[in-house]
Amino acid sequence: MKRVQVTEKRIIIPTYMPAEYETLPMFAENRVHQRSSGNPYPNPIVNTVRHDTKIEREYDCIVLENDYLYLEILPEIGGRIFTARDKTNGYDFFYRQHVIKPALIGMLGLWISGGVEFNWPIHHRPSTYLPVDSFIENHPDGSVTVWLGEHEPLDRMKGMVGVHLKPDTALFETKVRIFNRTDTPHSFLWWENAAVPVNEHYRVFFPPDVQSVNFHYKKATGAFPVMDEYFNTQDNRGGNDIRFHKNTKQATSYFSGSSKFDFFGGYDEGKQAGVIHYASHHTSVGKKMFTWGYRTLSKAWEAALTDNDGAYAELMASSYSDNQPDFAWIEPFEVKEFSQSWYPYKEIGEVQQANNILALSVQNQEINLYPVTNKNNLRLSVFGKETILFTADINLLATIPICIHVPALEGFTEIRVTDGPSTILSYQPVDKSSVSTVPDPQTEYPLPCDISTAESSFQTGLHVAQYRDPIREPDLYWKHSLELDAKHIPSLIGLSWYSLLRLRFDEAEAYARQALAEQNRLNPNPTSSRALYFLGLSLKYEGKFDQAKEYLHKGLWNQSGIATCSFVLAQLACMSASYEEGLDLIQYGERFGAYNQKAQQLKISLLRQTGKRQAAGALVKNLLQEDPLDYYVLNEARLLGLETSQIVRRTSQDQMLLDVVSDYLDAGLKDEALGLLEQAENCNPMISYLHFLCNGQYKLQDETYCFPSRRWELTALLEATQSMPEQEQAFLLLGNIQFGIQRNYESSRDSWEKAGIGIQALRNKAAALFKCNMHDLRVPKLLMQAMEKDPDHLQLHYEFLRVLELTETNLTTRIKAFERMGENTKNRDDLFLLGVHAYNQNSQFEKALALLASHQFVPCEGGEHTVANEFLLAHLALALHAMNRGDWEIALMQLEQNFHIPSNLGGGVWHQVMLSPYQYLQGLCKEQIEPGKGLKDFEAVNDFPINYFTVMYLPAFPIYKALASRQLGYREEADALLQSSIKTYEKALAKPVSGYFAATPFFETFIEDPTIARDVFYTHLLAFSRAANHDTSLAISLCEELLDHHPSQIRTLLLRDFLKARKRHGIMY
Repeated sequence: MKRVQVTEKRIIIPTYMPAEYETLPMFAENRVHQRSSGNPYPNPIVNTVRHDTKIEREYDCIVLENDYLYLEILPEIGGRIFTARDKTNGYDFFYRQHVIKPALIGMLGLWISGGVEFNWPIHHRPSTYLPVDSFIENHPDGSVTVWLGEHEPLDRMKGMVGVHLKPDTALFETKVRIFNRTDTPHSFLWWENAAVPVNEHYRVFFPPDVQSVNFHYKKATGAFPVMDEYFNTQDNRGGNDIRFHKNTKQATSYFSGSSKFDFFGGYDEGKQAGVIHYASHHTSVGKKMFTWGYRTLSKAWEAALTDNDGAYAELMASSYSDNQPDFAWIEPFEVKEFSQSWYPYKEIGEVQQANNILALSVQNQEINLYPVTNKNNLRLSVFGKETILFTADINLLATIPICIHVPALEGFTEIRVTDGPSTILSYQPVDKSSVSTVPDPQTEYPLPCDISTAESSFQTGLHVAQYRDPIREPDLYWKHSLELDAKHIPSLIGLSWYSLLRLRFDEAEAYARQALAEQNRLNPNPTSSRALYFLGLSLKYEGKFDQAKEYLHKGLWNQSGIATCSFVLAQLACMSASYEEGLDLIQYGERFGAYNQKAQQLKISLLRQTGKRQAAGALVKNLLQEDPLDYYVLNEARLLGLETSQIVRRTSQDQMLLDVVSDYLDAGLKDEALGLLEQAENCNPMISYLHFLCNGQYKLQDETYCFPSRRWELTALLEATQSMPEQEQAFLLLGNIQFGIQRNYESSRDSWEKAGIGIQALRNKAAALFKCNMHDLRVPKLLMQAMEKDPDHLQLHYEFLRVLELTETNLTTRIKAFERMGENTKNRDDLFLLGVHAYNQNSQFEKALALLASHQFVPCEGGEHTVANEFLLAHLALALHAMNRGDWEIALMQLEQNFHIPSNLGGGVWHQVMLSPYQYLQGLCKEQIEPGKGLKDFEAVNDFPINYFTVMYLPAFPIYKALASRQLGYREEADALLQSSIKTYEKALAKPVSGYFAATPFFETFIEDPTIARDVFYTHLLAFSRAANHDTSLAISLCEELLDHHPSQIRTLLLRDFLKARKRHGIMY
């Protein structure tokens, strides 16, 4: 029997060496990543890239190969499938990189393009550039599965994907197993991100019943395949077939509308080859294409991600998600298993139906089939409305396409391929005669102050929690619910869950008690055990074990509580050495509850403790067949003296060890925890503190990259600070978890006050003081002290300048501070840009432009505009100054520069609407030189629609559109638009602030005050709208009032000066 060939080897890939991981903790609470929270804590990050050092680096590589496919997997880079080649024609059906060139796209910074990336629990997952563990499983049928696993570094859930290849099939399968090994529910998504090589001959196809597509967060919708509307950044008006890659010029994403088909893919018509994805549409609901397009942004990102491999697009396939962000829930201890499949195909063009056996396309009078496995003695039947139009007996050979000419194909109702009584494939044409309705875009969710019912506020908070919102926490909404209805049960339960996540167990208990009291007001037996479970869990973590047992036992009354409550009760039994009772509780959960892998782990320990070693060994064997990378079970196997299959451990073993130690401590198995702690080879300080918690022994370790987050880490640090108050490091790490996880800023400040004067302690103390009072004069002093200890620490330089900017320190002081940093400023783009921004704010626009021209920037996803905006601002200012003098030709020359953003700035603009201000001003200048000459510029501005994206990319766009409309003679429309804008800005200024004002793609620990940010943002827009509405005196007054409080707001200064100057020249703004 043939077998799949599997090889482990080392391969050399040219690699650009990235910068080192940042040693300071990042508390980036308002960072956005793929439209969800990008807060990296408790993980170190990389916040700069370097393309100055390329080396020949070796990587572990696992090769899977049969007669048809050749796959290379790189476990050291997130388990990415690096190469996927069709051996029958040599086609790399996924984009094949020939260099490792990281860029700032990943959740923790680094990311590479190419191959297939597996993403969970969020997109471009935290560990996309981190190593994963692996295990190779050889099956009796000759197939091989390469298991790649991790405990993901955000929530510590277990994720595992098995790349499975059979010997006789030209298809590979990804078998996924997700295990919530934590005691609280979490949201998650799963997207397989396959890069494909694209050119102007490449097309993407969704199933034939797809008639619309969505953008991220469903903020834009459009028809498919021919779109006739503005979609995100692209103007498709007039009709544009978006299947063809060449027709999407702007960077964008197309998420398929709903479909009852199980496939999608892409095809290169020039190479007559492509790729198909297959998975059940019941779970794999998401089908997506992303492209960088063909504009300046595309060129910038191509240069940032590869040397010579050209353009790529991404075909993405989900499970349990139909968008990004779109998250499903996984319950405590729940396991989800699902799979997807990919295969190359050739010669048959765009496909109308496909599964994991063959693909079918219908063209004119031809039926084309592409099989991925051998199948003999099949029958092809073509049905009409009342008759059989055609039949033929066929044999299928894997990877050999066949073309069948059917003269009577017109009007067919079904094409069916059968194997005896079994249907192999069926295709029925989709009736598209009825006009499809493109769904409306998703609107913004409301602020708490705009919600009038407790249930609506709860549901909005649930959305915020489920979608991991980057600027708001769900407790804002659930507390608002309680203001509307003090006994709103779902909100009380939600707040208990949220408090558990934040390790605030007393709060979790209080909320759960309130929820339970209201549930029991008329009936002592609630329909759900959620409140009982959260209450029991909170009490357990507070050490109130007897009380916890009472509520958890009551939780067993409901089916919803059996799997969770029985397990925690088993832990409590184990803690008191009642091992037989623990076994009984686990067996009860097995019989009446859902599958619980964590309970099975504990069952092994209990069997071992009660002397049932043979039964324990049998269970070890069974569990390792299900999950060969289960570290708890592997440790139990060691304790039982059993041999296990060899796995390759590459993930952070101290973090994995802390997870398993925590599991043992949760059940009171202190000896097992100590045994693991004593085996530890790494020097993570938390291993020492947990050692101290267990037996009082402690050894000081280096705290670099130690950012604690677990409950047992909090317990150990609280014990250490009480027992060893002289131990400054314990206070440092305690402050980290209090700030980063508990969000208890006052407590973290108090802890860091006792943490000594090391670099991290000084900086963290500054962060806590800033959070409590951003104008605390100790903040910059502490950062300066830290910089004196480490003069080349770029993050300290960045944060010092950032604090000076946020507190609006004198611009001369800021510029001098930047200049004193010397060459260090050139080593990080964002640091360098802070200096450029200061020069612009100080009206030194030529200096800012000179600095921009002297530096090569590398793009950061979502932050491309940050560099371009400084260039645009400088030329805008110079143009306005020229207009104020009446030098129209000079002004035109400056404005023209903004339509040609230099390539060294590392990006461009995502949306052309961002150039509207310069287009409009260009029109004004032309009108001064020759009346009527600026009409085309005004028309170009007015042509953009007002929608979510035009306003997102240019908040002032409604004002510019109104101004352009007025220039074109549409006075009523302009006046209505301005009145609407004024009301919007005045209303926004009157609303209370909820959460952070805005998200940022950057890792910011020192975050702008949301009220100040709101006031500056909307006051400037209000002044501008008033000016456009001919309320010049009021507009100038608003500008001067804003500048009195915030003198560095250069755009407001430019507006004020322009308004004063326009009267001299009679220019209508």
